[in-house]
Amino acid sequence: MRTFFIVISLFACSFVYAGAATIFGSSDAESCYRTATFGPHIVDTDACNAAIRAGELTRIDLAATYSNRGIILASNGQLELAIADHTTAIELDPRSVRAYVNRANSLFRARRYAEALADYDRAARLDPSLREV
Repeated sequence: MRTFFIVISLFACSFVYAGAATIFGSSDAESCYRTATFGPHIVDTDACNAAIRAGELTRIDLAATYSNRGIILASNGQLELAIADHTTAIELDPRSVRAYVNRANSLFRARRYAEALADYDRAARLDPSLREV
């Protein structure tokens, strides 16, 4: 079990700042994705907020946008808000491996280790190739 946690944790590190994939249903969603992927140190979540408020995204893109905003929030130390956004992403798209990994990373940083491990495990069950890492 300890080995699995170490392996999945190492894998998860590769997703720490990886934005959730999206089809870019709007320019705000695209800007949110780019900030989460290439500039998560930027505190500005305005594009994410606008994309969410617009109500024009597909369910999958909306989930990705919530997860992307969660990445930005987590990178700025707002872990509880990040966890809430990743949770919303999971509720919208329960098969989103990245949302589970991103929430697990935030939970881990918040020292909520048991919950983080459960999310890493769920991600590995959704994508069995993760166990091969």
